[in-house]
Amino acid sequence: MDEIINKIIEYNKEIQILTSIDLCNNTLRTPRPCICSNVTENNYDEWNKYYTIENNKNLFSKGYERLNTWIHLFNDKPILYFTKKIFPKTQEEKYLFTELMNKLNYIRKNKKVEYLFILSALIIIFQVFGDGNHRTAKYFMKINGGNISKKQEEMINNILRVNDYFTISNNSIEQMNNIINQLVNISRVSI
Repeated sequence: MDEIINKIIEYNKEIQILTSIDLCNNTLRTPRPCICSNVTENNYDEWNKYYTIENNKNLFSKGYERLNTWIHLFNDKPILYFTKKIFPKTQEEKYLFTELMNKLNYIRKNKKVEYLFILSALIIIFQVFGDGNHRTAKYFMKINGGNISKKQEEMINNILRVNDYFTISNNSIEQMNNIINQLVNISRVSI
């Protein structure tokens, strides 16, 4: 698992480095984007240093919490985690929570590609990285033997439009239950 996480982090770093170089090289932009002032020279080595410092802090411009939430779902036994492990507070939440965790564990054990698709989609929905989430999600699927079609990507984007990370974390059991159900259906859409 750590190897795969490191691969997607390195892949995303490469995306962000190349995107930053291209953005700062574009002389047609006026004014110059403020991100360009993060390096003394606009070259690969300087951007690599920028995105590598402090445990890749600048790759996660929205914070590490989104990555941690994603990693907890990627664990051998998925855990619903938003800043802390989530526990149901009401009977309805307990039912939804049990249903969600049973579903995730079943899919993880019995439908590996579907499970990896869900995790890929959650990279996009959670916006784990500061940039390049769609490309990183596709890369994650590719290194795990699957893919995300254009049609599936559009459907994931529809979920993203109405569910940002904070909205999900404020009502995580119900929100994640709905999102996982939608992602299961999207994973089955013909490519």
